[in-house]
Amino acid sequence: MRLGVFVTAAFLLLTIGAGPGARALTNAVDVMVLVDRPAAEFGESVNVTTYVFDRGILTDPSAIGAYVDRLPGLSPLSLTRQSVGVFTGAFVFQSHPSAVVVNATVDGTPDSGHAVVFHRFRPGLLVVPSPGVARPGEIVSVEVDVGDSNGPRDAPSVNLTARVLSAPDFAPMAGPTRVSLTRLATGTYVASYAVPSNIDHDSLIDLWADVTVGSNGYGLGATVYVPVPNALLVWYRTVSSAPSNATLIVYVASTAGVPLGNASVSIRTSSFPGYATLNGTTDASGSARFELPLNASVSHDFVGNATYGALSQSFQGFLEPPAAPAVQVPHVVWLNGDEIFAPGETANLRFRLEQNGSGIPHQDLFVYAQTRTELVLAEPVSTDAAGEFAVHFVAPSEGVGLDIAGFIGGAWQSFSQGFMARNHLVATISSPDGRRLSIIGSFPSLAGPWTASLGLSTVPEPDAASGPLAATGSFGVESIEGGSPSGTFTFGVQLPSFLPSGIPIVVSILAVSPRWETGSSGLFVFSQTVIVGTPILEPANLGPWILLSGLAFLVAVLVVVRRRRRPPTDEGRASDEDEAVPESPEAVADTSRPRK
Repeated sequence: MRLGVFVTAAFLLLTIGAGPGARALTNAVDVMVLVDRPAAEFGESVNVTTYVFDRGILTDPSAIGAYVDRLPGLSPLSLTRQSVGVFTGAFVFQSHPSAVVVNATVDGTPDSGHAVVFHRFRPGLLVVPSPGVARPGEIVSVEVDVGDSNGPRDAPSVNLTARVLSAPDFAPMAGPTRVSLTRLATGTYVASYAVPSNIDHDSLIDLWADVTVGSNGYGLGATVYVPVPNALLVWYRTVSSAPSNATLIVYVASTAGVPLGNASVSIRTSSFPGYATLNGTTDASGSARFELPLNASVSHDFVGNATYGALSQSFQGFLEPPAAPAVQVPHVVWLNGDEIFAPGETANLRFRLEQNGSGIPHQDLFVYAQTRTELVLAEPVSTDAAGEFAVHFVAPSEGVGLDIAGFIGGAWQSFSQGFMARNHLVATISSPDGRRLSIIGSFPSLAGPWTASLGLSTVPEPDAASGPLAATGSFGVESIEGGSPSGTFTFGVQLPSFLPSGIPIVVSILAVSPRWETGSSGLFVFSQTVIVGTPILEPANLGPWILLSGLAFLVAVLVVVRRRRRPPTDEGRASDEDEAVPESPEAVADTSRPRK
C-alpha cells in the first residue's frame, strides 16, 4: 500500500463549438453519454444527455438511436435534439444495473457511448468508530447510523461484531466477538469496545455491522488502527531487472537511523494458487535483495518482517518498477500530477505531449473533461515550443475524466487522464539537521474522527534504473495518527543515514474520516519536498497560523455541496442481498486494510 491518491479516469471525448458542416474522419467521431444520477431508486426518472463530436466539434449526426439495457432486456430510449450535437432523453429506473447506450453516425462513421445507473444503496448505513487510531486497552466508541432518503430510521435488527487482525499478514487473531449496541435515537445505535490490552503487534480492529430492514439484509464495516511503536525503520525500492522479474531491495535501520547489517528479512507475495516466501539477510549497508517474478498470477503487493536480535518490525509494500523508457509513439506526460487543487479552486493542470523523449511543438489538440453527471470543459489547446500545454477548470468535488485528442502524425489519437480535487491539509515541517523531522499539523474542522497517514519517498527520476525509495511499516506507511476535528497531530521522523545528503524526499500526509464521502470533500492532503541534510527553520508562531489556515480550507470545502460518505472502500462491504453503489469511478487514497 502506498500513500497517495489514485484516480481511475472515465472514458470521454468532449469539446466546444458547433459545426454543422463538419465532416467525419476515421476514429474522430465520439459519442458521450451523461446521466443526472448514477445511482437511483426503483421508479425514479433518470435524465440522459448525449453529446456527439466530430474532430472535437459538436456535430449533428446523420443517424442516432438509443436504448436502455436492463440486463436482461432492451427498451428503446427516445432522444430529443436540443442544439447542434446535443440530445436529451429520460427513462424510469427499473432494473439494477441499467446501461444507457447511444449509437450515432456522422457521414458514415459510427460511434457509441454509454452510461450505467446502479440501484442506490438502501438503507443508508454508516459505521463510525472513534477514535480511528487507538492504543491497546483503549475504549473505542462505535456509532452505527441507519437511514434512507427520508432521514434516520430504525432497523428491526442491528448487530455489531469485532475481530482483531494482526501484522504482518493481518490474519484474524481473535473474534469475531459480539459487541452490544444501544439505541440512542431514531436510526442511531452506539457501542463501546475495549481494545485488547495484550496486543503487542500492529493490528486492526475489524468492525462489522449487520442490519435487517424489511426482508433484506445489509452489512458494512469500519477499521480501527492499533499501532505499536516502530522497533526498526524499513524502506524499500523496486529495481528494473527484466520484463518478467523485479528486484526488490529492502533497507533496515535502527530507530536512530543507523543501517543494520545481518538483519533477517522475510518477504511473502501472494500467487495463484498459494503464497511464495523469500528470506534474506542485510549486508553492511543495511540492504537485502530479493528477486521476484512479475506475471499475471503473482500479486504486486507484499508483506514482510525484519528482525534484528530481539527487535522485530513488520511491513508491507507494492512492487513499483521504475518508469519505462521513452516510447516511440506520441504520449502525454502529466507534469504536476502531485499538485493539490481543492474543490472550487481553479485547477491548473500542466502536460507535455512527447515522442521519443522530446516534446512535440505547436500541435493542435482538443481537451475534453467530464464527471459522471456533467460536462466540465471542452476546448482546443496548442502545445508550445517545448510540447507543453495547460488545462484550466474549476475543480468539482467529483472525480474528473480527461481526454486529450487530436490529429498527430496524420492519425487521430487520444490520451486519457484522471483528476480529483483534494483539500489542503495544514501542516509544517521543521528540522535542526535535515534528518530529524518534526511535523505538526491540524485536522480539518469538519466532523470526524480523523486519521492521518504519513508517507515518505524519494522523487522518481525520469528513465532511472530504480524506482522511488519509500518508507514503510505494518500499515504500508511510515506512521499513522488519529484525532478529532480541529485537533493537532504530530509526527517525529528520523531519516536513516543510508539516504545521502542532498537528495529530495517527498513528505506526504493524507487525512480521511469515515463520515465523509469518498469524493474530494472529505479528502485532505499535505505534500512538501525536503532536502536530506538541509535544516528547516521552524515558524515563529504556529498556533495562529494553523488556526487561520484551518478556517481558510473550511471555507474552501463549504463551496462544494457535500453528501455524507460511507466508510472507505475496504470498509464499505455490502451483503449479497443488496449491492452497495460505487460512490464514484475514481479510487481514492488507499487507506483501506493492508494487503495480505
